[in-house]
Amino acid sequence: MGTQAGEREGVRVLGALAALCLATFAYVTTESIPVGLLPQLSHSLHHSRSATGYLVTGYAAVVVVGSVPLALVTRRYSRRLLLLASLAVFVVGAAAGAAAQSYTVLLATRMAIAVSHCVFWAVIAATGAALVPPERRGRALGIVFAGASLASVVGVPGVTWLGQQTSWRVSTLAASGLGLVALAAIYALVPAVPAESERDATARHASRVRYAFTISALGFAIVGAFALLTYITVFLSTLGGLPNSAISPVLLGSGATGAIGVYAASHFTTEHARATMAAGVAGLAVVLLALAAFARHGVADVVLFCCFGFALSTLAVGVQARVLDTAPGNINVASAGNSAMFNVGIGGGALLGGLLLEGPGVRSIALVGGLVSSAALAALLAERWLVD
Repeated sequence: MGTQAGEREGVRVLGALAALCLATFAYVTTESIPVGLLPQLSHSLHHSRSATGYLVTGYAAVVVVGSVPLALVTRRYSRRLLLLASLAVFVVGAAAGAAAQSYTVLLATRMAIAVSHCVFWAVIAATGAALVPPERRGRALGIVFAGASLASVVGVPGVTWLGQQTSWRVSTLAASGLGLVALAAIYALVPAVPAESERDATARHASRVRYAFTISALGFAIVGAFALLTYITVFLSTLGGLPNSAISPVLLGSGATGAIGVYAASHFTTEHARATMAAGVAGLAVVLLALAAFARHGVADVVLFCCFGFALSTLAVGVQARVLDTAPGNINVASAGNSAMFNVGIGGGALLGGLLLEGPGVRSIALVGGLVSSAALAALLAERWLVD
């Protein structure tokens, strides 16, 4: 009987982790819908493409500004309740967005989803980690954050294709449906835990200094990565000589290696969170500098960009585990800081890449991105020398 009960519990935990994975998949997919369907949105809403692009930048701005304050406001509530509430806002917001008849209404629904995003990403990692014993935390995080990688491989291309075949409204409504399934699964499978016990949970190596080094390194690494990633189509077509028809398969390949990176990192990050994060950062730095060196070799560019996907996903899993290890106080607030810094890096990288594109040129994006990522690695090494 004990064995059967253990097996049932194992199945329930796996189902709960799968539900969290689906939720991350839905959020990352929905955040990127305007990227692939920008022309359709612009035409349908009678706004310029640049104005329509604010649907993405405005979303990121809300996440940057709102993540930590919302985590502070909601820290007294249970993580399960916060997940259910944030997904409810997501579902209603996406459905309302699909029915929006004006740019203003669609922008408002996107901002509402962004607010829910702030709360969701503040608690998702800690929720997944709490479902399993400490020695299995890395595997749990790997399952949860596989959803983000799969969104790049399947979700974003899928909603883009669906929107091109039908309309952006259908894609947005489909995203709402994904969120509804995730909401129901989390309600059924994720156990309720008293908020008091969650607030009492502390990081194993709580330290303001370690956390500051971790978040700083993340910021530098993401700036370097997204300086290139934002303009990867220009880079591969202009310097690598790849035809436009080859870009989507290359992005798919990078997303697939990213999923492999999540799986690989999950096997090491429980006991070696900092080393896992450092491996991802070092990988980004090496790949970016190699892309600058071999920019006019199309085959090498494709291989290196697939390695880029692996390194970025390794970093993403490693930093989540590192934040849970070093959070100096409330884990939700620390995770919110992580989410905010990630979005600062995305926006900063896009800005840096654009300035370099208009200035020194396309090749400089990879070179400067590699140097900035190297600064992130230096921050992690400095932590080991100065704090350990």
